[in-house]
Amino acid sequence: MTLISVVIPTYNYAHFLGEAIDSILNQSYADWECIIIDDGSTDDTKEKVNEYIKSDPRIKYFFQTNGGLSSARNKGIELAKGNWIQLLDADDTIDKTKFTLQLALFELNASIDIVTGNYLLMCADGQTLKSHGSTRARFIDKPLTEFISNWENGFSIPIHSFLFRKTCFEKWGNFDKRLKTHEDLSLHLKFAFHGAFYLYHPELVAYYRIHNASMARNYTNMFQGYLQALKYFVNENKPPFGVKVRVQHRYFLEIARMVSFKIMRKNISVVVALQPFGFSLLNITAFLLSPFYICRKIIFKLIGRRG
Repeated sequence: MTLISVVIPTYNYAHFLGEAIDSILNQSYADWECIIIDDGSTDDTKEKVNEYIKSDPRIKYFFQTNGGLSSARNKGIELAKGNWIQLLDADDTIDKTKFTLQLALFELNASIDIVTGNYLLMCADGQTLKSHGSTRARFIDKPLTEFISNWENGFSIPIHSFLFRKTCFEKWGNFDKRLKTHEDLSLHLKFAFHGAFYLYHPELVAYYRIHNASMARNYTNMFQGYLQALKYFVNENKPPFGVKVRVQHRYFLEIARMVSFKIMRKNISVVVALQPFGFSLLNITAFLLSPFYICRKIIFKLIGRRG
């Protein structure tokens, strides 16, 4: 059998953590280790995990001074002994068949680097809401295009829906600790840019919890993190011109969307709404190209394509 290393970062989520661990214990595939990185919790996280460790030595606990989600994930990946990495946040769960289903897909094609699948949203109490996921064939052929143009625009998959070869992190690096949000998008942009082969299969594999303490609830931080992820990608990977223009296109659309929201909701001027974005080269270029973007969207709408 092949060892899967499950990495669960947690910070004061003891009340959810048991469900996450249970979803690993219930897997139909048994060759796994579960590495829990306590990122400086002040609740009873350690005590809860110790109860699990007593009954299953595959579960391991490590404490670190609070360094953020990316730092905790990176620590878990560094400690992982498996050839496969399963990332799972402490407030989420995975389906009991996930490991069996996704490993089978890897076995069918040795060139695959990353497999993902469908997921359900669930409430704080664990009750499921509705199905999400992407069935776009272009995700297989053009993952970088999908991540740049469509992430959170009809296409969004939580990190625990994926199963990664550990070699992806060894070759292309870990999560960016500078990012407070969208560190998963940053990782995917990096992996896809370097040629990672993604495979989507529509089986239900994960459950994503929505609750008041979710990072996704802080819309301002989420928006700023999104722009930062795009900036870092362009500045540090030096993509070709066509890719850079696509990033600028999406960057402009996101700023335009947020500015419009501020103007309508807060009744402020365009100048005031634009102030937080500064005058970086990416910002200026995006606005200078705005007529091109608008025309492009109109043309694509008319001919029935996605821009």
